[in-house]
This record gives sequence, structure tokens and C-alpha cells, in this order.
Amino acid sequence: MKLLRRIGLLLCLAFASGTSIAGPARCSPGNQDSSCVGMITTAWQAPPTCPTDAGWTTVAAAQWIGSQYSAPQCNYQAPLTCPSDYAQTSAAYWTGSAWVPPVCVPRAPVPPQPTLPQLSGVCSSALNEFGVYSTFSTALLDGLPQPVRYGGYQPSQGTTFVKNYTGAFDTIWAYDANGSGNVGECDFQAGTATLIDVVYWFPWQYDGG
Repeated sequence: MKLLRRIGLLLCLAFASGTSIAGPARCSPGNQDSSCVGMITTAWQAPPTCPTDAGWTTVAAAQWIGSQYSAPQCNYQAPLTCPSDYAQTSAAYWTGSAWVPPVCVPRAPVPPQPTLPQLSGVCSSALNEFGVYSTFSTALLDGLPQPVRYGGYQPSQGTTFVKNYTGAFDTIWAYDANGSGNVGECDFQAGTATLIDVVYWFPWQYDGG
């Protein structure tokens, strides 16, 4: 009798054990409690890189630090340029790691501004070519009114050396050293001793007739 009881007990235990194994897995749908959490997943992360534009280089690449990448260490080099007193004939270019310097050539020196005595000398030489009007002083018009067309002076002769000139110009006035009162006008390209034209003026009074 005791043997039958033991056999029955073993059968019950085996049946109960099989039933528990065949049940739904823990944290499956219908078998969850507060200890069950969703699975956490992340997408693959690409390491950040330095810009690929010209002038940028990588000093230290990004490193994986367990949960993310560190920022890379980048360096920027500005393109090389020519000094202010040099002209650039070929620009600098980037090789991927360094700039190749530009090709520079010295600029032509800027000519000095002509002095007043230089301009006066050029003006007098041009006026003296008219011949019959005596010798003009190298000084500026001093104490005489500036010639005005149809006013106190009448233009008599003139010569144009630079045709169709439309740029800025400097004007100086010369007077007849012999005291005739005749006046010469010389126009120069601004900032130079290049003579544009010369005009000879003589005193003329309008009497209204």
C-alpha cells in the first residue's frame, strides 16, 4: 500500500513539473510583471570626422569611449597670400595636407608725385613753342585772375597732346615774364607730369558792342 502511494506521488510531481515547463516564458505576452523591461537597442554610430574643405587637417581622430565617439581634433590652415608689395600670378592650392605657396612677383614701384617746379618747367616749355608770345615764367599764376572764356581773357592758341582724355587732371597757370599779361594754361594727367593740353590766353575786354 505504501508502495502505491509513493508511485502516485511521483506521478503527480512529474505531471506538475511538465505543466510548469510547458507554460509561457516569463516576460512574454501574457506573462509579464513590473520587473519586465523592453529591450534597449541603438543604431550603429559613424565616427565624426574633420571637414574635408581645403585647409583642414585631422590632428587626432575620434575615439570610441564606450557609449559614443569623442570629437576629433581638427586644425585649419588659411591659404597663403602674397605680401602687399607683391602681385600674385598664381594662387596657392591645397594638396590635402598643406598649402603650396602662390607665385608672387614684385609690384612695379609707384612713381613719385611730380613737384610743382617740374610741372611748371614742362608747362613753360610747351608754351614757349608758340614762339611769338615771349617767355613764360615757371611760377604759378600769381595775383592774376584765372582766365574765363568770354570774360577777362580770350583763348588764342592751344595744343592737345592726349586725345579724348576723360580722366582727372591737374591744372597750373603760367604768366608772361615780360609783363604782357598773357596767360598760359597747362593740364596734366592727375598725379603725373604727362601733359594733356596747353592753352594760351590773352586779355580781352568785351565792350558790349
